[in-house]
Amino acid sequence: MYLSFRVFLNIVAVFLAVESCVNAARIAVLNNFFGHSHFAFLSNLADILAENGHDVTVIVAEANTSAELPFPHKANLLVRDLPPPLNHMVAHESPKQQQTLWKEQYNFIQQHRNVDFFIKLMNAQCERFLSDSLFVEKVRNQKYDFALIEPTDYCGYGMIKLAGIPAYANSLPLTLSGVHGRALGLGGNSLESYSFTTSYHPEMTFYERVWDVLLPFYDTVIKGVDARMLGVDIVRKYADPEFTPEKAIANGRFLFLNTEEHIDFPRPITHKIVYIGGIMVDSKSSDALPDEYKEIFDNAKKGVVFVSFGSAAKSRYMPTHIKDAFLQLFAAFPEISFIWKYEDPDDTIGNDLPNLFKKTWVPQKELLPHPRLLAFVTHGGMNSVLEATFSGVSLLGIPLFADQMRNIKMLEYRESAVSIHKEAVTGKSLIAAMHKLTDTDSYRKHAQELAALAKSNPQSPKERFLTHMENAIKFAHTKDYLDIGHREFNTVRYYNLDVYAFLTLVVIVTVSIVLLVVSTVFKVVRYAFGRVVGTYRKKND
Repeated sequence: MYLSFRVFLNIVAVFLAVESCVNAARIAVLNNFFGHSHFAFLSNLADILAENGHDVTVIVAEANTSAELPFPHKANLLVRDLPPPLNHMVAHESPKQQQTLWKEQYNFIQQHRNVDFFIKLMNAQCERFLSDSLFVEKVRNQKYDFALIEPTDYCGYGMIKLAGIPAYANSLPLTLSGVHGRALGLGGNSLESYSFTTSYHPEMTFYERVWDVLLPFYDTVIKGVDARMLGVDIVRKYADPEFTPEKAIANGRFLFLNTEEHIDFPRPITHKIVYIGGIMVDSKSSDALPDEYKEIFDNAKKGVVFVSFGSAAKSRYMPTHIKDAFLQLFAAFPEISFIWKYEDPDDTIGNDLPNLFKKTWVPQKELLPHPRLLAFVTHGGMNSVLEATFSGVSLLGIPLFADQMRNIKMLEYRESAVSIHKEAVTGKSLIAAMHKLTDTDSYRKHAQELAALAKSNPQSPKERFLTHMENAIKFAHTKDYLDIGHREFNTVRYYNLDVYAFLTLVVIVTVSIVLLVVSTVFKVVRYAFGRVVGTYRKKND
């Protein structure tokens, strides 16, 4: 009896394994290193697909596999080559670049040089990637069924074309930008390559609306470097002479966005857009915190505040006046313990403050859900924003660059965050913001409501991603039924200007005819009346 049951279980296991193999797809994830968080996001999605039984390979143009990068853990990894000695990853991590992020204002000329340098490096990498015929052939021989790609660096679309991959989906570790929205048939600023603006914020001031219009123009036109063309010329040279970013974005079966509908500004979307914000948030308990952190929470009189600016902006490179402002903040709240992610263990800054605990690394995902965490001071990177929101933690945001201002503004609109512009960081402004967050339960209450809403969706972010991906893979060879045809209309057709012109002409002609008829009738009546009056007068005379 026991043996029979074991045989039955083995048969079931074999059946399930065979069924999994039959339904599994060969998926290529094109993941050139655009940025640390971007690379991590795609690697995470690749691992989720691999966990679900698919044969997934993350294809990277150039990377040092011995470096501490967020490579996939469960998906396969295929790297074409090592990067050259100087690349944008190294440049981004340099002390000089780190210090630049904290400066009040970028120098215009230097900013132009930085962006131009980045694009030249990425385009040179793309040239090496697509011109390597042996590597292209290696990818082609894998006969992938589907691809996943981020539509910011367009180089990967060239590999999809050269490798003969029949269909793909797009994913962004950000919210929807004007460029991506317009490509899918929605409205949006055609110069906004990345989601930096707050166009759908319903409570913007006039100044904010002016800046919202000018910012994409400044980024794209004034700087003189159009990031929308990243890799485009190389793709046209090696893979598809007719390639355009708009078509590449629109032809994706879905566009997965790293945002959540209760957190983000409400806005129109298409059936192709799928929100998966929170997919990288692990549901870890604060019970998993190391003992040293548990002790900090247990001994804190009022609670704990966590200060961290992620991997892209290290606290050790803060300007002196900002470090001093934080020291004033810590000293002003002796009843609160502060955990500060500070990357230089030899720096003695703040060592005289008994309520300050500096750490070179912090288990953020385990720390954020702790019930005694009062607030999180952050730069506002999307992953940190989502982790904090799903944990029900209020934020003090000090955005530094890119989409961080928008991310903090989302939560400020939802009344779970307070923001300070980096130009306005002083001891006084930090202390005032901390009083707002900790003196009442208002911000904490809204943060906990957001967390409850985000967690109550009928489908989790992972389920949304998997079901939509598997649907796209299953129907990869069918026509695209979700495509909005209006996206290809010119301005006249899109806004029905020809119809309005025609109707205006009809109205003008109709009114003209009516006026002409009325005028003619009036003249006839007047003439007839005049004749009658004249005849009457003659008779009377």
